[in-house]
Amino acid sequence: GYNNRAGVYAKFSRYPEALADFEKAARLNPGNFRIYLNRGVMLKINRQYDAALGDFNNAIAVNPGYPRIYVEMGNVYALQEKFDLAVEQYSKALQLAPDDPSIFLRRGITYYRLHRSREALEDLENVLRIDPGNHRASEYKQLMNRGPAK
Repeated sequence: GYNNRAGVYAKFSRYPEALADFEKAARLNPGNFRIYLNRGVMLKINRQYDAALGDFNNAIAVNPGYPRIYVEMGNVYALQEKFDLAVEQYSKALQLAPDDPSIFLRRGITYYRLHRSREALEDLENVLRIDPGNHRASEYKQLMNRGPAK
């Protein structure tokens, strides 16, 4: 259907076609949260942040228990440098997926950008507890030892 074809278009960076097919898929199947999630990601890639957030909110209305939606919302807020809102969304995602190192990493980096070193360090240590070989978490811990975020 349109949702699958939109995914193929997206894979080949044909975003206008992907967005058009996601629009058709959403009209035909408004109860499918993945359509809103995927279209929101495409809108984010196209820097249409408000529209992306609208789709993520629609996805949450259909399926509030899917952590990736909150991660994507956090990513949009981080791109907009609304770091407090990003932390809030990452925290919601962690309530649903408490052992996901990638979410701890995103939130830790965001805390770092907010100059909240204690929380950043705690999240980075959680990443390394779950995934001891995580190089990004190790790199951010080293950065924190050098000084505050720019």
